[in-house]
Amino acid sequence: MHGRDTGWWVQAGRHPRLLVLPIDARAALPMLLWAVYPSWPMAGVAAASVMLFAVLAWLGYSLPTALRYLRARLRGRRLYARPWHYQKRFRARGF
Repeated sequence: MHGRDTGWWVQAGRHPRLLVLPIDARAALPMLLWAVYPSWPMAGVAAASVMLFAVLAWLGYSLPTALRYLRARLRGRRLYARPWHYQKRFRARGF
């Protein structure tokens, strides 16, 4: 069952790209805002977002992956199985 009719869904997991550039398509939103509200500060925001997405693409991350990595780094190495309010009961007893 290999052929043209079975291969279209393979591309469903790929991230959208901006034209032919290796930049995530989410960078188009600040550029669109700059086109609607042309000003120098907005141009700077649009250029900074394109540079951010270019650096993320160069590192091999997409925006959701980079945010997930940042969240994991902020959380730390130890991940408790119980919430903090449940653990606080046992600290007073010395367990």
